[in-house]
Amino acid sequence: MKSLIQKFISLSILVFAVTLSLPTWAQFSVVESFNESGYTFSFFSLGSTEADQTEVNGVDNGTGRLSFYNYLTIAKRLTYDLKGGVRLPFQYNTAGRDRFNDGHVQKSELFLQDVILFLRNDALTLLPGDIGVYWEGRIYLPTSENSQKRDQIGRYRNHFIFSKILSRVFDMEYDQKISYYHQSRTAYKNTFVDNAGDYAEVTSLTKSWELEHRLNFWYKMDAETGFGLQAGHKDQYFNSSTANAYNQFDKEGTPRTKGPIHEVKFGPAARFALNSKINFILTYEDVVNANENMGELAQFKSENSQVTLLSFVRF
Repeated sequence: MKSLIQKFISLSILVFAVTLSLPTWAQFSVVESFNESGYTFSFFSLGSTEADQTEVNGVDNGTGRLSFYNYLTIAKRLTYDLKGGVRLPFQYNTAGRDRFNDGHVQKSELFLQDVILFLRNDALTLLPGDIGVYWEGRIYLPTSENSQKRDQIGRYRNHFIFSKILSRVFDMEYDQKISYYHQSRTAYKNTFVDNAGDYAEVTSLTKSWELEHRLNFWYKMDAETGFGLQAGHKDQYFNSSTANAYNQFDKEGTPRTKGPIHEVKFGPAARFALNSKINFILTYEDVVNANENMGELAQFKSENSQVTLLSFVRF
């Protein structure tokens, strides 16, 4: 527990030091400053860590990684509510352990992610019942190493946030993201280093599409401070492929398939501000696989939990 608290503090300090952002959460719509030509420049960072990787059992075992997804943004105001621009994303991971690599200590790394072209409308329309609608459309270009390894052509994402003020102190949001992955192939060769330190190669299927939706309830203590509860679902679907489909386990010609992944997320959140220009959202999420360990939802086991901090700083 002490290590987890230390991770909280480290994450907060590091994200605060590097984060300047634009609006992505309707509850923290950031009023950006556009110059006389209608342009704005900003920086966003999302930091996260895995709860079960934060315990330190010795110097050689290391500690859990801090992961930061960041992007620089150049945007232009097209109309009062409609903005368009480009985002230049990059990922930074500190040295440490993570679940993906089976708890093995990994080196720090910095690498480019897929460049994003976007259109965004902070107030697309007002639906009956005074439901506000935020919309953003994105095109992800295959500039990252992972996308190029898959020969991915692009990814197209549609994002809506429907927000409703329930009372003087309660707000509700429904957040929906749908992504389609435009692939040039259905399978690819994936090379990695296994637990023994040897290089291994497997045939992996490419992703087809993804749906993520989340319901957020907020209790507002004031305009900047509040506590919330979030529940969501993330579905990932993959292509089937006859390429390299047969091996010692499959019959020749039988298409290789991968079942969809259904994740359920639940947990508390807090939002707060240091001043009128700096806001934060801190979440502690319990994430389970609906087909494997659904019964563990809301138990907040460390191996299922993730801590995320979003920071918003405006000029």
